[in-house]
Amino acid sequence: RMTARRASAPPPARARARFLATGLAAWWLTRSITRPVTRLSDASRAIAAGNLDVRVADGIGPRRDELGVLAADFDAMAARLRELLRAKERLLRDISHELRSPLARMRVALGLARQPGGDVARQLDRLESETERLDRLIGHVLHLARLDH
Repeated sequence: RMTARRASAPPPARARARFLATGLAAWWLTRSITRPVTRLSDASRAIAAGNLDVRVADGIGPRRDELGVLAADFDAMAARLRELLRAKERLLRDISHELRSPLARMRVALGLARQPGGDVARQLDRLESETERLDRLIGHVLHLARLDH
């Protein structure tokens, strides 16, 4: 009986090798899952800090599994966020310019009205026209802000 048991039991070296192989396979599998998740987590924090140029798909390799799809979607989201932020900044610059133009014309009209012999009635009409234009512009901006929410 003793010999039969020893013959069927794997030699200690073979058991250690299997244990080591299983451990390495488990480590590799765990690492292949946690590395992309860690990269996504780091990239999320970078975006939260304002870095919209961060990308993850290149860093995790050509994966075709769910993590690869998630990384590609994350990169698309980051690119879209960057695009939207730049468009918003452009819009704010354009709005600022559009609001300053009537104000500049109003200042000129005030200056002309204050000059001796100036056509005060004409300048007041001009001021009224520019005030109405400003009011319309601000109304458009408020309308856009409401559409955004």
